[in-house]
Amino acid sequence: MQIVRETLNNIQKHSGATRIALSIGMNNHRIEIKAEDNGSGFPFSGTFSLDELELLRLGPVSIKRRVRMLGGELQLDSKPGQGASLQIRIPV
Repeated sequence: MQIVRETLNNIQKHSGATRIALSIGMNNHRIEIKAEDNGSGFPFSGTFSLDELELLRLGPVSIKRRVRMLGGELQLDSKPGQGASLQIRIPV
C-alpha cells in the first residue's frame, strides 16, 4: 500500500499530470501495480528495469528501495514531456 501511496504522491507532486491511470491486481501469485500518467515524465527517456535504474541512479528512490526489499520487479518507462509508466510486480 505504501508503494501505491508514494507513486500517486510523486505523480501529483512532480509530474503536472492531468490524467492518471492506476491498476492493482493479482496474477500468478504476484501483486501487479501499474501507474500511467500524462505529465512531464522523468528527465530521462526510455524503459528501464529496477537494476538498470539503480545502476544509473535514476528514478524514484523510495519506491525502488521498497520493491527491492519485497523481492519485486519494477519497470519504468519515461517519455519526457509526455508522461511515464511504472509497472511493479511483487511476489505474494
